[in-house]
Amino acid sequence: MAAAFKVLEGVIDTHVHLTFPDSCINAWVDGEGWDISKYTEETLVARIDESIISVKSAVYVQCFNHPPLEEACTAIALARSSDSIIKAVVAEIPVPMGAEKTSAFLAAIRKRHDGKLPNPLKGGRVVLLGNPAPDPKTCLSKHYQEGLQILQQESLHWEFCCTPKHLPAIFTCCENFPKMTFIIDHLGHNGGSDDDYSSWSESMAKLAKLPNVSCKLGAIEEWGVSDPLKFMNFAIASFGFERVMYESNWFVLEVLEGCKYDKTAKVVLDALCSQNATQEDMNAVFFGNAERIYRLK
Repeated sequence: MAAAFKVLEGVIDTHVHLTFPDSCINAWVDGEGWDISKYTEETLVARIDESIISVKSAVYVQCFNHPPLEEACTAIALARSSDSIIKAVVAEIPVPMGAEKTSAFLAAIRKRHDGKLPNPLKGGRVVLLGNPAPDPKTCLSKHYQEGLQILQQESLHWEFCCTPKHLPAIFTCCENFPKMTFIIDHLGHNGGSDDDYSSWSESMAKLAKLPNVSCKLGAIEEWGVSDPLKFMNFAIASFGFERVMYESNWFVLEVLEGCKYDKTAKVVLDALCSQNATQEDMNAVFFGNAERIYRLK
């Protein structure tokens, strides 16, 4: 396995989280009493250096650093720096609140960046998680759909972080916007269980038929399943090597399980090997697809 990873140079990690102690309060990590100063870019780079893969760049994804505008602008500043590993940003854009709130958020970002949306801003998400979780059909609400229309006009994509129960409505939502790019974070399996494999796989198979939908292979620490390889294999077989991407979900894996950075990468490689992936296929999953979907070239 280690030998196989040595040929995977230039990996793009499509899903990392950071904390910004100087500009934001992290509502999740700080609320649990963890030391938020530990999860900075410096720590991420150190963890990558200790791993067996070579990461060229990463996508910063919203992680409850409040206020959301400061989180977005801080991450964008990193991505605009030649010294940063961060090269793209997925912000907490208030799409579920409708067109007016979505437009106002983007206007505020423009105001901070000479009247333009900065290139590193590639898309947005608002997690469909919580206790209780949001209504399974929330993404089909009038406000949500109008918010997505604004994003589509701005050529920004949308990511779904959700439970398996949300997937049927997400299919309809993605079908409603055939010209817009959608990404399913964590295989759409936050808060699921082995018992839902049948319904989850049925929903994912339907989503895979939509050419504007891709998914990320990662966050196995949040799936609640005993055999993550089974789920990864199904996703790869359904979406093909061209529409799945590697994600570490750092720092969540470290916080929840104390695991090393490359644990997820090893599972992804196992899944690819079990499906007889060629070197070209591996390159696509570990960096080629991310370059295309996140418009990094």
